[in-house]
Amino acid sequence: MNAFATIPGLLVMGAGLLNPGMVYGQSSTVDSCESALIAGEGRLNDVPNVSVTIFSTRDISGQYQNPPAGRSVEIIFGMGGIDSSGSAADGPVNNVLNSPVMMAEIATHIFEACTATGIVTFGLDGTGLKYSLGWTSDGPLKFECSLEADEWGEMSCD
Repeated sequence: MNAFATIPGLLVMGAGLLNPGMVYGQSSTVDSCESALIAGEGRLNDVPNVSVTIFSTRDISGQYQNPPAGRSVEIIFGMGGIDSSGSAADGPVNNVLNSPVMMAEIATHIFEACTATGIVTFGLDGTGLKYSLGWTSDGPLKFECSLEADEWGEMSCD
């Protein structure tokens, strides 16, 4: 069973490729990591008309030529939005994706509590629209689009 299956409100899409030790890291505690993930989800859900619809984890070991040691997990928050009539809308999620300070705060909290996490990605569910932050000792690094996307700080963009 995936360790995140018990986090309220999160739909787990991790396909079972990670065990709890990989997500939490050796020096992390399960409680502090889960608390950081729950807090991140809560902060995103507090944005008006935004809902975290998918939570996913991905093993990124071997994907980059120069990743930080021990940071082999990507945490992905997929979000959906609604407009005032209750219909699906991209605008509310775009407000989140245009809030780099808020995303950096969420990512920093996760990086501190989940020491195996190297990337935190925020995205519009069902699209390629995303914003990824990677761990560095100097603070979160915004990943930029690249054709090759094999260096730390690069991501492929659809």
